[in-house]
Amino acid sequence: MTAINHAVVGGLIAVAIPNPWIAIPLALASHFALDSLPHFGTKKIKDFLKVFSVDCLLVIIFFLVLLLGRPEHWGLIAVCGFVSMSPDFMWAPNAFRTVLGVPRKKLNAFSRFHKNIQWGERDWGLIIEIPTLVVLSYVLILAEK
Repeated sequence: MTAINHAVVGGLIAVAIPNPWIAIPLALASHFALDSLPHFGTKKIKDFLKVFSVDCLLVIIFFLVLLLGRPEHWGLIAVCGFVSMSPDFMWAPNAFRTVLGVPRKKLNAFSRFHKNIQWGERDWGLIIEIPTLVVLSYVLILAEK
């Protein structure tokens, strides 16, 4: 799942459950629930970099809107959005190794679990992710009014 979809779901959890002791663990769990659904993923580095660039831009916009707009519970929304995205940071070291042509490190048990639940990564996954982003963003905006 793209980072922006993870962030928006984390934000929705914070709005629905403004108790950080419950919302933050749920935001983390939501990451794995979303990754178990069909979503974008590709072996084509060119396609990945295009989607990744747009995804990063959308995440920056999401957090800037929170910072500037400061809706109710904006801090918890930001934390839950970040926590919901955070498990994907584990992929960065091996991604850099691939770019540098250095051998990748073996996956640990947690990384293997994370990789195995993503059975639904497909090139066409954006046709699921884009409407998901639109609908969830709309719901988040309505929920914060």
